[in-house]
Amino acid sequence: MRLFSEFGLTQILEPSRLAFHYTGNKQAEGVKVMSEGLEILEGEIRGKKFFGGDAFGYLDIVVGWIAYWLHFSEEAAGYKAMDPARFPGIDL
Repeated sequence: MRLFSEFGLTQILEPSRLAFHYTGNKQAEGVKVMSEGLEILEGEIRGKKFFGGDAFGYLDIVVGWIAYWLHFSEEAAGYKAMDPARFPGIDL
């Protein structure tokens, strides 16, 4: 779980800052890294209620909030990290 909490920081949070604060190549780089990270996290939770299965746990606290703020960040900065083609079934 600690590996995925570090993963959330380096592959989601830091790249989202690039995507939010910059335009052009830096923004595109942040979006690419973040999209790849989100895809990995999606694969880890697919078919489960929480990252730990049926029980809410540490990883749900550390990375579970991403889905809440991501669409606000995408709209404010004009980027799209969660492409519906890569994340089917997610209402974007």
